[in-house]
Amino acid sequence: MTYTRPIFSRGLFGKANRLVCNGWTEAAAAVGDNRQGLDWAQRQLVRGTVIAQALCTVNSATAWSGGTNRWLYSVQLWVPDPYVAGGIAQPADSRFTYTDCVNIREWHNVAGLADCNDLTTPSASIGPVGSQYTAGAWPTTNLSAKVHVWVVYDRKGLVFPYFDRPNPLRCEEAE
Repeated sequence: MTYTRPIFSRGLFGKANRLVCNGWTEAAAAVGDNRQGLDWAQRQLVRGTVIAQALCTVNSATAWSGGTNRWLYSVQLWVPDPYVAGGIAQPADSRFTYTDCVNIREWHNVAGLADCNDLTTPSASIGPVGSQYTAGAWPTTNLSAKVHVWVVYDRKGLVFPYFDRPNPLRCEEAE
């Protein structure tokens, strides 16, 4: 089957003369000839700033310098157990190994206020994501949490990994 672009010698009824009709067919042909490039350009316009995302496990946290109730997290790609138990080698993906991942929910935490919660009345404390309050402290190693990590570029063009998850909260008031 072949396709021949029609050439109009007369226009259609109404205002579309032969120049308008021939212009339509030329525009349709140009779109058809350049479809792949137009699709690529549209994807670039609407793709947003997220360059990668993955399900990760939180390994450890360190206090954020100059911030209260904020931590920088060490995360890595998480693979469900069936991969390892079934004899399939666990995929290694270093793109999702970060030591400076941020919980975006902690971004505005200050002393006495965490995730819009007043920590003074009643007295309460929060810990890093994945920690369990034990013996009067929130541990920062051997954390156990799975988080969805998004990776974007910051304003300087550097990679900025983050996730959004509530912190564990413990009421300190005696009952």
